[in-house]
Amino acid sequence: MGEVAQVAGLLQILQEDLPKVTVTLWATNLDNGVGEWLKNLYPKVTLIIGTTGDDGLPDQPALQRAWKAADLLVHGPAATLAARNHLEAWRKKTGKPSGIYGVTLPEMDDKLAALLRAASFVWLRDGISRAAVAKRGLQESQIGFGPDSAFAMTHRNPEAADKWLQSHGLDKKPFLCVVPKLRFTPYWEIYKRHPKYAEIAQSAQNEKSQESDHQIVFDALHRCLEVPDLHILICAEMPYALEVGKKWIFQKLPESLQPRCLVRSEPWLPDEAAATFAKAKCLLSLELLSCVVAAAARTPALHVCLPEDRKSGQMWRDVGLKDWIVEREQANGELLANKLLTMMEDAPGNESKFAGTSKFIAERQQRVGEVLRNAMESV
Repeated sequence: MGEVAQVAGLLQILQEDLPKVTVTLWATNLDNGVGEWLKNLYPKVTLIIGTTGDDGLPDQPALQRAWKAADLLVHGPAATLAARNHLEAWRKKTGKPSGIYGVTLPEMDDKLAALLRAASFVWLRDGISRAAVAKRGLQESQIGFGPDSAFAMTHRNPEAADKWLQSHGLDKKPFLCVVPKLRFTPYWEIYKRHPKYAEIAQSAQNEKSQESDHQIVFDALHRCLEVPDLHILICAEMPYALEVGKKWIFQKLPESLQPRCLVRSEPWLPDEAAATFAKAKCLLSLELLSCVVAAAARTPALHVCLPEDRKSGQMWRDVGLKDWIVEREQANGELLANKLLTMMEDAPGNESKFAGTSKFIAERQQRVGEVLRNAMESV
């Protein structure tokens, strides 16, 4: 859900700031209704699935035509420079400009630094990444702060959200959403393959930390359930996390409290998630993007930042929401419960935070449009 929200948000920014520009979305996967959803929202955008071969050239005719026609390649928001090989291939094979928007960078090496120096712009979504590139010889004019484009994902599907909430008896009850997460996304399980060498250590870390990571979440929610009639909705940014939530949160609740805790097993798109978050009292999430979607819907969101996500989590502070993030090492059930209970009742304080954050993000997104226009004009 979160990555799809990033794509929709970036397309929204492009549509608003560059309405006359032809946009092609180069994706690697548009399954589970994502392609149809994006096409309905942005009918003028061309959707292409493909990659580059060993020769560095596009592997699909439609992608080959898009490469030939395009003037600029933009790497969209992500928790890492996921399409680094595509940027490198584009630079070597076309000689056309490229840019990076809303990315958290991996560890810097000389090859990556050279790729970034060749970019027309490098707008990063967290201060840690920006500090790293500033030491690598990039021009000050190249570097900027670009909040995650999921903030611009303004689409809502209240009909779908209301239908689900009503069918599960939550439509007229106060509820708090919670999003579980493992330290590392278990792609080897998702795609039913043997883990790669590096993933063996990741799998071991998941096994080692998942109970303790979610124990503090459980403790906080158990305390929050002392509030009369408050309910808990366990939902997921990625489907695998539903089983994590069931095991370490729902199944640990006393039988007397389980009727007040629901697990949403159905997959959802960002517009339904946003509409659901908009009706929640608060969100507690180990996933950052769910927090972004909730905040864009003006629902307070508390992020428990895992050590592996520290760079990404810095963005929550950078956009003015430092009071709504707790590092995993400092987190405990009592601290999280106290924050959640305060956030659920502090409407004036929440609105003040939203006002400041929304203004800052809008200014940054407007500046992104200017940067993109300048890059296009330089061709």
